[in-house]
Amino acid sequence: MVILEAESPLAEYRKITDEILMRMPDEDRYPRPAAEAVRSFLMLRLGLHLGLRQKNLRQLRLCPRGHFPTSERRLEDMKCGELRWNDRERGWEVLIPSVAFKNSGSSFFGQKPFRLILPDLLDLYKYLEHILFNPGHIQQP
Repeated sequence: MVILEAESPLAEYRKITDEILMRMPDEDRYPRPAAEAVRSFLMLRLGLHLGLRQKNLRQLRLCPRGHFPTSERRLEDMKCGELRWNDRERGWEVLIPSVAFKNSGSSFFGQKPFRLILPDLLDLYKYLEHILFNPGHIQQP
């Protein structure tokens, strides 16, 4: 409740992500705890940017840069979304078909998928790419 009642709840969550990065263990000496810290950082950041329910966040698939993304029809069949690189927008995109959401019939979706290009704020892309492509080389800020 302290965070929700704060003047700026997002700023309070940002303090948590900053603290995670400050306390991140040296990845050369402690690779597993460092990877766990980055995972915690990314889960909070993705949760804040996307505003998803935990089920949708948990079921988010990953398509690494340079691979073909899963078709929207296939994502609909699986009822889950995907985090993937968008060459045209030059950014990490989250695409989730409306059927993957609890209230998929809501007028909010209008039968269209949820699509968001994640902003590269505070080195978000750096941490995404390190954990995805170089999990053994996580660099601290």
